Amino acid sequence: MNILKYSKTIEKKIHRNPEVYMDLLRIKIQENLRKRKIGSEIVGDTIVFKRIIEFYDRSYALKALRNGQIRIRKIGFDRIELFWEVELDRLLFLSLTIGTVLGLILGLLAETQILMVLSALIIGLFISTVAYLFGLNTVLTSMDEILETNA
Repeated sequence: MNILKYSKTIEKKIHRNPEVYMDLLRIKIQENLRKRKIGSEIVGDTIVFKRIIEFYDRSYALKALRNGQIRIRKIGFDRIELFWEVELDRLLFLSLTIGTVLGLILGLLAETQILMVLSALIIGLFISTVAYLFGLNTVLTSMDEILETNA
């Protein structure tokens, strides 16, 4: 498993023409991406998306869902496959930065030198892990909301 990318495959059973359903699904997914200010383009059977940078958006650095792709394929007469993948490199960087800074701050509050270094490492790793898992949960929830369509 690559910690810099997360991917998931979903199979859906459909009860209508798969080609029409896939076209409607692509349109709905692009609308959901646009609502979240994420630009997208269709390349073959894949929707490639990237967050739109707005110069006045100061919270941009904290948004974990940035780049990825969603592929929609027909795998049978009445089944389609949704494969999605998001890049998590910025999420990993942010979680390590948050853990390091907070670990150092809390480590400086320790009384002895050895305890300071040890507590800074332990606290930093713990906070980094919690921040990464929280960010990953946010990304998964966002992707579920983007793919949740009634096409």
